[in-house]
Amino acid sequence: MSALGRVTLLCLKRMRRSRDVVGQFKRWAGLLREVLAPPSGVAAFAAILRYVSLTTDTPPERLREFVQALGPKSEEALMTAAQEWMKEGEAKGRAEGEAKGRAPCRDCRFR
Repeated sequence: MSALGRVTLLCLKRMRRSRDVVGQFKRWAGLLREVLAPPSGVAAFAAILRYVSLTTDTPPERLREFVQALGPKSEEALMTAAQEWMKEGEAKGRAEGEAKGRAPCRDCRFR
């Protein structure tokens, strides 16, 4: 099985219940470096980071410190994940704003 496959299975099995996500990642550091090695590694690791951010309460600064220790490719993955988070937040905000804009106005003079 590929490094990405192993990390994916480990994340699915252990991350949601883990009280120390960074500790788990530290134990998997060699495996995570293997995930980052191929040309598609940055995108793959970014997907792992997005999963962890959605399913755990890990403080972003702790995750960032660990990712920086893994090296430049992992930092690139973190930036890629952060860009996706920003896009998702913007889309959610836009959708909420549009929904509010369509809501009936109770105090409007013009109906």
